[in-house]
Amino acid sequence: MLCVPGNHDVGDTSGEMPLQTSLLAACVDLFGPDHWARRAGTWLLLGVNAQLMGSGTTQEQAQWRWIEEQAERAGPQTHLDVTADGVRHVWMPSSGFILADHMQPRVGEKVVGIGILDLDADGAGFDLWCPDGMLRHELANLQAFQQMSPGPTTGGMV
Repeated sequence: MLCVPGNHDVGDTSGEMPLQTSLLAACVDLFGPDHWARRAGTWLLLGVNAQLMGSGTTQEQAQWRWIEEQAERAGPQTHLDVTADGVRHVWMPSSGFILADHMQPRVGEKVVGIGILDLDADGAGFDLWCPDGMLRHELANLQAFQQMSPGPTTGGMV
């Protein structure tokens, strides 16, 4: 299992919860690197910490250099999943908690679950799995968040 921190884990630059480098360091200590590369057949999978994008931090600069290095190593023969006229994005839910509506405006149903990405030579497929019994903990109510967070923030989604 490979992980990358999400906005609920470390904050981000959208204004929901400011990026907190102390939370980022804690995530890296617990789960390993916040970006990674793995080969799966003809696929090159890059896991990136999207919460760093636009932060202006040294961590963001290092990640961009790493992404450029990965692209150079992959070369032009790499089999890619490309969406014409844009970039394909696949939303992956948190497997642990949701944000209350006052912290993140509701766009759809807030779920916890597991995103499953199937890759083969013909393309990619995505499925959302929400097993029975998974609890939707509200992040703001978790003791660990209350101890590390400067307090709830308000703001909209970008």
